[in-house]
Amino acid sequence: MGQKYSRPEPCYHGYGDQPPAKRPCICRRRSSGLLLPRGSKPDLFPHYQRPKQHTIAAEGVHFALWSSIMSVGGGLGEIFVNHDARMHIAGEHAIPELLEAHKRSKYLTNLMLLVSGVSGALAYQQTKDNYWLIGSGLMLAGIPYCALVEYPVAEQLKFLTLDAKSEKARTLLASWGGIQLGKLALAVGGATIFYWFARR
Repeated sequence: MGQKYSRPEPCYHGYGDQPPAKRPCICRRRSSGLLLPRGSKPDLFPHYQRPKQHTIAAEGVHFALWSSIMSVGGGLGEIFVNHDARMHIAGEHAIPELLEAHKRSKYLTNLMLLVSGVSGALAYQQTKDNYWLIGSGLMLAGIPYCALVEYPVAEQLKFLTLDAKSEKARTLLASWGGIQLGKLALAVGGATIFYWFARR
């Protein structure tokens, strides 16, 4: 007798609408409990059986998950390592270091947010689960956040490099940690949603 399923087993290879026993991917073997022959490899990516756009959409789950985790890791490092160190050195050294670090990291940070957001949208196209769109929106929200909140503070600090000991410079430098915390909150929210629904 065949196994009974209370709900469809998840499949990220483009065959989620088929019963597990009829899927040509590894999900069939995993759900049925079949073991692979010794020396054989699971057919994880049967490209020849589905359109290329379905293959890309199926990989959106993995790209969304890992790129969001990398965004969270980068945010944690900026707050608890870089910014914490800046707050313990003189302003005339801290501000140039902040500006140089921001100049080098802003493109990579925005790229990871973009990849994560687009991948979340592709995962929604594959799974039709609205929560992937919510996670995607949270990750993409980090890009305008950088442009509207983070970038203006960095521009103000550029004009205070020669007056790094002023009260305004110290206030802006201290506020940088809160700004990064807001961006981290968006990334954590998106990554949490991605992780929760990827493991279902």
